[in-house]
Amino acid sequence: MDQGSGGCSPELKRTTKNLILDLIKLYRIRQMIEPDCSRLGFSEGSPDVRQVRTLMFRCVLVMGLFLSMFFLLPKNAHSVNFSINPVRIFLDSQSKTNVMKIMNQSDEELSLQIRSYSWSHDINGENIYEPTKEIIFFPKIFSIGKGEEKLIRIGTLLQQGGQEKTYRLFIEEIPAPTPEKAAAVRMIMKVGTPVFISPIQPDSEGELASAEVRRGDVHLNLINRGNVHFIVNSISLEGQDKSGKEIYRSETGGWYIHGGHAKEYVIGIPEEQCHKIHTLNVDISTDKNLSFHEELNVTKEMCAP
Repeated sequence: MDQGSGGCSPELKRTTKNLILDLIKLYRIRQMIEPDCSRLGFSEGSPDVRQVRTLMFRCVLVMGLFLSMFFLLPKNAHSVNFSINPVRIFLDSQSKTNVMKIMNQSDEELSLQIRSYSWSHDINGENIYEPTKEIIFFPKIFSIGKGEEKLIRIGTLLQQGGQEKTYRLFIEEIPAPTPEKAAAVRMIMKVGTPVFISPIQPDSEGELASAEVRRGDVHLNLINRGNVHFIVNSISLEGQDKSGKEIYRSETGGWYIHGGHAKEYVIGIPEEQCHKIHTLNVDISTDKNLSFHEELNVTKEMCAP
């Protein structure tokens, strides 16, 4: 979005209009809810009324802050936009080099720099990045004109081994210098692209080592026992009552799990719904030919906080 020429873009106008309409709807909902609360016997200070008011206040506060970001920003506030293709790079003995294309989708010239990092996970599955020279790429600093593209050549001198090697290239915008008197707000864009050096014999293997409900939370321990990464596409939970009727469903995405590493997922279930669940089906899908299923029997004691 570039407002350097003055005025608001059509997209910003539509967004602002929709937010204002939502504020009006919230005010009308409050007018409708409060009389109903009184007729149902809820007192002015009852927890139910306070909860409704608190929720509405939070919604209004969030939308107010969002609106202020646009109305209070100077006219020359802007951001950049670029695309990357492919979004993941794979290297092996047959393909020791690859090419990444960066397209400038902004309305101005864009300056970028690239840095390489080794990429691993700790025992909790959190990312660890360390600067590395094992991935070779060129150019490292460059500019791209409006609507133009740049080819980045990527390679390595490392040989394949028994385990997949994982890295990330971080492409980061270099902000252009602005005059001291110019009031401008920039959103610096930074994107991490995974780079993988494949093992000699890739092996995809995983295990849902444990699945249980504790204090209203579903705890899942997923282990990658192979030598290559896989991506958890979705974790689906389906709760059924004693009659087998579905009364709860949720779906969440996952993340990369590197070969030889594990990740614990904790997914909360609303307490009221948890107490009604008799059977909980857990289904996990990945980008590899791997899927996991577990059926859990749920008791009320498991739902107690």
